Amino acid sequence: MYLSYEEYKKLYPDTTITENQFTALESRAENDINGLTFNRITAQGFDNLTEFQQNLVMQAVAMQITFISDNSELLDSPLSAYSISGVSMSFDKRNRMGWR
Repeated sequence: MYLSYEEYKKLYPDTTITENQFTALESRAENDINGLTFNRITAQGFDNLTEFQQNLVMQAVAMQITFISDNSELLDSPLSAYSISGVSMSFDKRNRMGWR
């Protein structure tokens, strides 16, 4: 875990995210950050990073948690494609009703 709920609340004191919601969101955000960094943080080990690097990772995870929370309706949408001129829509059946 790159970021605790208490650390998140220090960065976002006005958050409406509960501790239970945070746990799920933090895991998803951490996976996103690991994917974007090609798992370099995991390979190096978070505790082996400099304090500066750890703070950057924590800020990135906090921002990603907030982004996921703010945009969850769009991110969890089963709509995978849309075309306005030809009025075409595609739905991702794997993401139906939040299933993954």
